[in-house]
Amino acid sequence: MSEAEVLAPRERRVGLIDLGSNSCRLTVAAVTEDGHASVLNRVKTMVRLGEGSFKSGILQTEAMSRTVKALKSFVEICASYGVTEIRAVGTAALRNAKNRDEFLELARKEAGVEVAVISGVEEASLIRLGVFSGLLRVSDPVCLVDIGGGSTEISVSTRRHVEMMESTDMGCVLLTDAVPGDEAGRVTKKGLREMRDLVRSRTRYATTLAVKAKFKRVFASSGTAQALVNLAAMARFAEPGAVIETSDGREAKLSALVGVVTKLAAMTVEERSALPGMSPARAQVVLAGGVILVTVLEALGVDTVTATVKNLQDGQLVDYLERSGLGAVSNENTRRRKSVRRLVKRFHCEKGHAKQVRRLVRGMLLSLDAAGVVSVGPEDTELVEHAARMHDIGIDISYKDHHRMGAWLVRNVGLVGFTEDECLRMARFVFWHNSPSAALPEELSPEHEPALTDRWAALSLALSEKLDRTHRSLVHEAFWKADKDHVTLLVRADPDATIERTAVEKLIAKANKRMGLGGLALRWETIGRGQ
Repeated sequence: MSEAEVLAPRERRVGLIDLGSNSCRLTVAAVTEDGHASVLNRVKTMVRLGEGSFKSGILQTEAMSRTVKALKSFVEICASYGVTEIRAVGTAALRNAKNRDEFLELARKEAGVEVAVISGVEEASLIRLGVFSGLLRVSDPVCLVDIGGGSTEISVSTRRHVEMMESTDMGCVLLTDAVPGDEAGRVTKKGLREMRDLVRSRTRYATTLAVKAKFKRVFASSGTAQALVNLAAMARFAEPGAVIETSDGREAKLSALVGVVTKLAAMTVEERSALPGMSPARAQVVLAGGVILVTVLEALGVDTVTATVKNLQDGQLVDYLERSGLGAVSNENTRRRKSVRRLVKRFHCEKGHAKQVRRLVRGMLLSLDAAGVVSVGPEDTELVEHAARMHDIGIDISYKDHHRMGAWLVRNVGLVGFTEDECLRMARFVFWHNSPSAALPEELSPEHEPALTDRWAALSLALSEKLDRTHRSLVHEAFWKADKDHVTLLVRADPDATIERTAVEKLIAKANKRMGLGGLALRWETIGRGQ
């Protein structure tokens, strides 16, 4: 082995999939331990997964088949590159579909791909990460607009600070389904007015917030926006100088884009398909995408927009480096922590108590895994620790039902950096911290049985909370030990921790009766401080 080979950082290869309502994208990247990433290939296919689903709430059989076929081809591409890990996210079509579990099972069984459904806010956050990875010279606040098939994300931020971030229920597939035009795909002036009115009603709140936040420039990051700007650069669609090249992408005048939309409306889908660089699938939705873009730009009060090639896929790559703790990027792995911290701060949780509960539950989870009671991975531990920080956020709403109020907030507030499944798990932990044997309410999907790891994690979190019942940090440590007959919780605490001991004894007795986790026992050691 050469010296260069010895000194070279080890490399892994990852496949990142963005499963949208209109298109499905794959990025294959090589990443090294020092945090360097090289994109090896990018593939996009138009699957229109959301076709017909935004009206019915049901993913269509043909659309699901197209998408699973695309996922299978992506898996084959990944295998040819030696990819060892595939991460896939699903957006609006899956967020809104009543039968999404059916599709997720198909993707799992037939393509071997686990698709994590993400919230609209998380989608906007990944888009922001991706776009800013390419805006190296931009320091002023900018507005980002991403037009997807089932949603449009709008945010205002600098590289370090987010002013506002919203996901709207308006996308080019959704709008096409709502106002389809005639049989050939032409849309009349009246139809265009209907489309624009619908876009305004669905995006007004987000654009109002964006205007109040103030920004210097607008960037559009979707394939639809790129296609529209490319059309505006063509002589048949706009006057010379309507589009200029900048270091950050192609900048187009709003007036030129309005002209493009007017001309597209008068064309059939077949005629749009014949345009340079226009795929048949894109041709079906590009008019709706144009209506969304120009209507949003008008509401923002700007006369130009820059189309950037950076998108959610680039955000996925940055996010992967952060989550994997690779290189310098690992020092910036704060999206999830910042999101949790903002929520905790907003609802005035007692910081010292939350810190003690988090410390105790971490020790319990590590000991569960070490004792062989149940497998607890780093991802599990991280989610439970976040739940420990948030477990009391519902107190400001209702002290009596704070566990349920807190769980609702975790599930619905739109925590950045987490998938919907991760938010559901954390919400369950927050709910169970009060009583880990309680039946889940309807909003926490009781039909999906929690894994054994989650039941043990919930019990450990509840015990950790009881071990700081007086909020005085009287317990030094707590950990699990296992033998063939019992799983024993060992606690070392100050002599004054009598209330904590009584609470834990009661909870363990209750868990033995109701949770079916086996013979639980408690061993309590009283020590003085400093021992």
